[in-house]
Amino acid sequence: MSTPTVLSRATGTCSTDEPECIGQVQKLLFNVALPLIAVAVSCHKTSGLTYRLKSFLNEKSPSKGAGFYCEAVLGFVLMLFVPLVSLGAIGYIETWSVKFGIPAIFIVVSLILFLINSGSYQPQTRAEWSLLGATVFRKKDSRSILSLIPVSISFILLGVVSSLGNTFFIEQAVDMDHYVGSLWVPIIILPVFQHSYKKKRAISFGLNPNLGIAFSMVFAIVSCITAARMETRRLGVITSQDEHEETIPMTMFWLLPQFLLLGLSEAISDKSIADFFCNELVLEPNDVEATRESNRKYMEFLAQALSGVGIIFGLLLVYIVRDVTAANGGTSWFGNTVNTSRLDKYYWTLAAFSAANLVLFGVVISSHRLCTKSRSVDDEQPYYSTIVPLIA
Repeated sequence: MSTPTVLSRATGTCSTDEPECIGQVQKLLFNVALPLIAVAVSCHKTSGLTYRLKSFLNEKSPSKGAGFYCEAVLGFVLMLFVPLVSLGAIGYIETWSVKFGIPAIFIVVSLILFLINSGSYQPQTRAEWSLLGATVFRKKDSRSILSLIPVSISFILLGVVSSLGNTFFIEQAVDMDHYVGSLWVPIIILPVFQHSYKKKRAISFGLNPNLGIAFSMVFAIVSCITAARMETRRLGVITSQDEHEETIPMTMFWLLPQFLLLGLSEAISDKSIADFFCNELVLEPNDVEATRESNRKYMEFLAQALSGVGIIFGLLLVYIVRDVTAANGGTSWFGNTVNTSRLDKYYWTLAAFSAANLVLFGVVISSHRLCTKSRSVDDEQPYYSTIVPLIA
C-alpha cells in the first residue's frame, strides 16, 4: 500500500516509482510496515513451529505410510523451491507494488493453509515451555546471568557489523554493473551468497564456543577491511568515469568477498554464541522433562536478541558518526547518496572498533573464567562482590 501505484488517486500524487511520487501517506505506511514485519518474524521464530515440525518428522510411528513421507518430501521441496523462484522473480521485477505483492500473496495463501490444517498440529509440550514459564531462578542462576552481562556486551558489535549486509553493502552494488556477459543478475544474489552458510550445521568446524566467537570477530574485521578497500576502489572508478554514465563500469561481484566474509562471521557467531550460553547459563527448571534441546532453543533466541540490539545500535552509530564528522564545518561521511558518501572511512572505523572489541572479549572472557572458578570455591559468596569488579 505504500507504493505510489496503489494510492496515487487517493493521495493526489503521481503513480510512477519515482521519489517525487512518494508522499507523506506512502512514507507513513512504509514506516508502519517495518515494525509489523519485525513483530511477524519474531513471533515466527519464537513460536516453536519449526522445532515441533522437526520433532514430528523424527517420530518413528508404524502408522506413517508412504503417503506421509511423500507429503514430507513434497513439503521440503516446496520450502526450497518457492522461496528461490520468488527471489528470482522479485529480482527481475521493477515495479515495487508487484515486488511487495508477490510475498503478500504467498503469505495469505500460507495463512489459509495453516488455518485449514490447524486442527492437526500438536500443541506445545510442557518440555518446550517449561524453561520459559516455569523456571525457578536460584541465587546461583542470578549470579550466572549477571556475570554474563559484560561478555554479552561484546557480542553487540557483531550485530552492528551484521547490519551492513542488508544496508550499505546493498547500496554499494545498486549503481554497479549487474551483467555477467549478456545475463543481467539481480542484486539479491549477493545476500543469498551471504546467508548460504546459515544452513550448514558444521560451519563452526567443531570449535570451542570461545574460539568460535573470536573467529567470527576476526572474519567481521576482515569483512570490514575488504569492504573499505572495495569502496575506495569503487569511488575511484566513479571519479574517473564520464559524468553522463549512470552505471559504474565495475562489476558488482567485486563486492562478493565482503558478503561471503560477513556471512561466515554471522554463521559462526550464531552457533558459537548459542553454544556459549548453553555451557555457561545452565538453568534448572522445575519440570524434569525439559530437554537440553529446548534449553538450546532459548539460548538461540538470546543470541538473536543480542544481534538485534547490535543492528539497532548500528543505526544510532550512523547518526553519531554523521554528526561527529560534520562538526566544526567538516564534511560528513554520509552524503545524500552512497556515491557522495565516504563509506570506506566508516568501514575502517568499524574494523578498528571490531579489533578493539576482540581484545575486550579476550580480557572479559578471561576475567569471567577467573570469577567462575572463584564462585565454585565459595558458592555462598554474594554475587555482587564478583560482578562489580568484573564490570569495573
